Amino acid sequence: MDENPLRLNEVRLLLLIQARRLMRQLFDGVAFMHERNIVHRDLKLENILCIDDERIVISDFGFAKELEDGERLRDLCGTPGYLAPETLRCQMYEDSDGYSFEVDEWALGVIMYTLLAGYAPFYHRRQLMMMRMIQEGKYEFRKEQWANVTTEAKELISDLLRVEASKRLSASECLKHPWMGGLQPPAAEVVEQKKVAKEVKPKRDLRKLFKQAIIWVRFFLRLAKYKYIKSVVDRDALRKRPFRDRDIRHEAEAAMFSIYGHWVNRGYYYSRDMLFANKPRPKYYKRDPDASVTSLASLTSNASTVSHSSG
Repeated sequence: MDENPLRLNEVRLLLLIQARRLMRQLFDGVAFMHERNIVHRDLKLENILCIDDERIVISDFGFAKELEDGERLRDLCGTPGYLAPETLRCQMYEDSDGYSFEVDEWALGVIMYTLLAGYAPFYHRRQLMMMRMIQEGKYEFRKEQWANVTTEAKELISDLLRVEASKRLSASECLKHPWMGGLQPPAAEVVEQKKVAKEVKPKRDLRKLFKQAIIWVRFFLRLAKYKYIKSVVDRDALRKRPFRDRDIRHEAEAAMFSIYGHWVNRGYYYSRDMLFANKPRPKYYKRDPDASVTSLASLTSNASTVSHSSG
C-alpha cells in the first residue's frame, strides 16, 4: 500500500466504467459491514482511499457502531452533505423512530451521484436550506452533466436516495442491480456512450452564437483602431474644460512660461497660478524699524505746525 494514498474526493469526474468499478467495491464493502451488524455513519469521498487505479478502501471508522438486533440510533454524527433524512428527523422530532444501516446506503447514493456528475446532489450556501433539500429529497439530473449517463445508473441513484428508509435499496441489493451486472470492456463502454450522446444531442443556440460573434467583431475593430483613439477629441468638451487634455495643458503652460516667466516670483511666494494672472503678485519688503520711527516723528511735527498756523 502507498504511504500517501489518494483520496477519492481528489478525483474529479470519472468515466462510467471506472465509476461502476469503484461503486462495486463500495457496495461490496458496505454489505460486508452490514452483515456483521456494523454501521459506518460517516461514508463520504474523503473517507475513501485509492490504493491504485483499481482498488479502494473505506477508512475512518470513528463513528462506526456495532448494533444489536433491532437497535436504532438517534445521535447526530456525520458530514452535513451526506446525512440521511432520518438522521435529521431525530434531531427535530422527539418521537422519531431513529435510524439504522440505511444511512450508509443514502451516503452511497450521494457518493455515486458525485462521481458521475462532478458535483454533490444536495448543496446550498445556506446550511439550513441544504438540510431542507435533504429532508425533501430534492435533487435533479441536469442535462449537461447527465446526457451521457445511462438510465440504469440514474435509477440506481434514485433507489438509493429515497426519503423513506424502508424503500431504499440495501448494499447487497445494489450489487444485483442491472447497472452493476458485469463489467463491460472499455471499447464497448465507449460505444455505449456514443450511442447515448447521439440520442440526446444538445441543440445549439444560434442566436447566442451570433451575438457572441458580433461582440468579437466589435472588439477586434476597436483593437485595430486603438492607435487612432488618441486623436479623437470632443470639441464641446474641450471648449468647456480645455486643460483636461494633457497635451493642451502642457503646451499652454510652456507658452505661458516663455511669455510671463519674468512675472513669477520664484521666492517664497512662487505659485504656478501666477502664470494665468493679469498682473504679477506684489512684492513684499521688510520694514526698517528706525525708518518707521522717523516717519512717525515727522508726521507729528507736521501736525503741530498745521495747528499753530490755524490758531
